[in-house]
Amino acid sequence: MSDIDRVKEAVDIVDVIESYVELKRAGSNLKGLCPFHTEKTPSFMVSPSLQIFKCFGCGKGGDVIKFIQEIENLEFREALEKLAQIAGIELENKISKNPKNELEKERILKANYLTKNFYHKILLNKTKGKKGRNYAIKRKLNKEMVVKFEIGYAPPNGQVLANYLLSQGFTSKELVKWGLAVVRNGELKDKFRDRLIQPIFGENGDVVGFSGRYIGENEKAPKYLNSPETLVFKKNSQLYSLYHAKDAIRSTKKVIIVEGNLDVVSAHKIGTENIVAPLGTAFTVEQAKIIKRYANEVLLCFDNDKAGFLATIRALEILEKLELDHKTIKIEKYTDADEVIKNDVELWKKITDNPVNTLEFILEKISKEYDLSDVDGKSSLYKKFLPILNLVKNKVQKEYYTNKLSELVGLNIKDIYDDINQKTSKNIKKIKIQNSQNINLEFQVCSLIAQKQIDEISLLEFISNFELKNVCQKIIDQKKEINLENFNIQEREMVEKLLLNDTSSINHKNLIRNFIDSKIKEISINSDTIEKIQFLTKLKKKYT
Repeated sequence: MSDIDRVKEAVDIVDVIESYVELKRAGSNLKGLCPFHTEKTPSFMVSPSLQIFKCFGCGKGGDVIKFIQEIENLEFREALEKLAQIAGIELENKISKNPKNELEKERILKANYLTKNFYHKILLNKTKGKKGRNYAIKRKLNKEMVVKFEIGYAPPNGQVLANYLLSQGFTSKELVKWGLAVVRNGELKDKFRDRLIQPIFGENGDVVGFSGRYIGENEKAPKYLNSPETLVFKKNSQLYSLYHAKDAIRSTKKVIIVEGNLDVVSAHKIGTENIVAPLGTAFTVEQAKIIKRYANEVLLCFDNDKAGFLATIRALEILEKLELDHKTIKIEKYTDADEVIKNDVELWKKITDNPVNTLEFILEKISKEYDLSDVDGKSSLYKKFLPILNLVKNKVQKEYYTNKLSELVGLNIKDIYDDINQKTSKNIKKIKIQNSQNINLEFQVCSLIAQKQIDEISLLEFISNFELKNVCQKIIDQKKEINLENFNIQEREMVEKLLLNDTSSINHKNLIRNFIDSKIKEISINSDTIEKIQFLTKLKKKYT
């Protein structure tokens, strides 16, 4: 019997689905509200006899493995392994894992667990934790929240943790690599000093890293300090407090996204538990995919400043691409969610219960930037809002806000649609630039994305290869994060890492060569820098 058959025989689809969906008997079958789309009348059916599910609303259906794939956004093998774990079955055809990496993962998690307990005890009841306790009181963090999130304090004298972990059998090299210690003037010191420590939990409750908020007086010290990426921690694909929030998100089918960790803790204090935060980075596609496992709707609540507004636009772009419904919470005169909660709990409840359409929020914000009685102001509003409007897939919303834009700037609706269509047409034409000598079209697209010449997000829909699309998305995310200039040193390293390493699981050698060929040709036409061509030629030899 195959692994697939053994797993399907060992698990009951009803038991599995009932942990996600409330089901009621309907004759010989069971029915409930579909977890994959929003509906008021149940159209989601489960057949115990056939061990299958089917939604007659959105059309999704299949066996128990397919359900786990869809609900958890997993690949087939990942879903099979998850169900095998639930059933207590050991798969015969295991995917080989690197024993060295697996051992290191275990050691990282153990070190992080000990670190979490160490700092937590200092904050709760040690004399050297008094400063941390005073700061927690200042931020209105009660003991219940400190215990729930296992918050700690790292004292300013910088070797207490390192000495403790060394005594537990860890090495200096390991502590430095995992971001628990640093070497200063040849001496090992704690990385986190004079900071409120918030453990970062993985979805299963493991401590994968830490976020430290500086509470000292050194103005040069970074306000927040996070763990580096390790074998167990990838900041772009993890969310603060998802472990504490996932049950509430599943039950409400909604998630609130805020900027700061303390925003999350404050919200939990007053009963808002379906809330998470990115970890010191912009909201990413990877994080959105995780959210899609649990929620149908995202409520954005970024800080009330320019950076927060840009984060809202970026989030809209991602959520539209993944077809996740979204709205925005207006925090009025306050700077962030934490400040709203501290000053006006009733207002927080009101604005979270009544979020506004994200496009409405963005249009209102942009409108306030310009004098709409002036033709230049109208023109500026139009240029700024049109690309955002073009991201929206919902036809009803798109038409509604096209009408609104028309009223605000005094432009004919048909002209606005013409501009939208013209922009899309230009993007398609740019994809075909230099599409000669049998150069693969998808890597031509990747080349243009790497150079950031065109509207990158809209280009992704022209790439059918799933793995290559992920690579392109990573290029887009990293370029946005570090603001790269055209093909500088950082970009060269990024392209080599992403295009060569991240496509290693299948044979992309020919495609990579095509990409490099197209890049060399583009440089030879548009640049006099020999160094760039030499770099790519050297790269190409690896795949020749």
